[in-house]
Amino acid sequence: TESQMAAAQRDAAATRDSEARLKLVVDAIEAEKSRLEGRLEQVEKDKSQSQTMMAGEVKRLTTKVVTALDENSVLRQQLAQLRPEVSAAQRVQSVLQQELAATEAERAAFENKALDAEQAKVQSERLVQREVASLTQKFVAVSNENAELRQQLTKLEDRMAVTELMNLSSEGTKLSSPEPVKQSEPVKQWLAELQLEQYLPTFVEQGYDCMTILRNADTAAFLDLIIDCGMPQGHAKFLWRQWQLLKSGQPSEALGEGEHERVTASGSP
Repeated sequence: TESQMAAAQRDAAATRDSEARLKLVVDAIEAEKSRLEGRLEQVEKDKSQSQTMMAGEVKRLTTKVVTALDENSVLRQQLAQLRPEVSAAQRVQSVLQQELAATEAERAAFENKALDAEQAKVQSERLVQREVASLTQKFVAVSNENAELRQQLTKLEDRMAVTELMNLSSEGTKLSSPEPVKQSEPVKQWLAELQLEQYLPTFVEQGYDCMTILRNADTAAFLDLIIDCGMPQGHAKFLWRQWQLLKSGQPSEALGEGEHERVTASGSP
């Protein structure tokens, strides 16, 4: 009986332990059930939100598709309207290409003409240069001939002036004192007034030994005389001006000593 009681107590303790473990299992199952129910509820909420978002996105995409279809239809209509214009533009482009080709051909022809004209110009310039060279040679020859003629004319004029002077001198000798004045004395006096008497020998040597010959000399002959004298530039310019005054009958410009030095210095080479 005691053994039975002990066995019954052990069975009762084992039963209580089993009940306690079952209770723990049941509590765990209940907790897991509550967690799963909460998870299911959250999933349902997420599903509902997802369906709502998907419905909105589908609606938005549907609107876009409809808009795109409308735009596509409008573009097709515009394309249909533009096709005649494109065809016209293509025809215009073809005409422009033909005109461009014609213009290029015309430009090439103009370039060929310009090249021919340039070659003709070069040939013409060569002909002109040869003609100018020929005319220059002729001009030089004529100039030399004219220079020789001027020299001959000057000599004739000098001879005529000398003859006239000799006639005048012979008549003056009959009327004046028996002692004749030297023929070159007036020229010497004129050069002395100009302080250029150092050139008297050249004047006399070239036949300019009287004032009449000086007055009647032409420009080229007097320039040759200046060159023969070998004057510096200052003397030459001064003498040229005084000779022009002499020819016009005006009095000469006599120089003082300081002015003579200034003219000499300015005319030194």
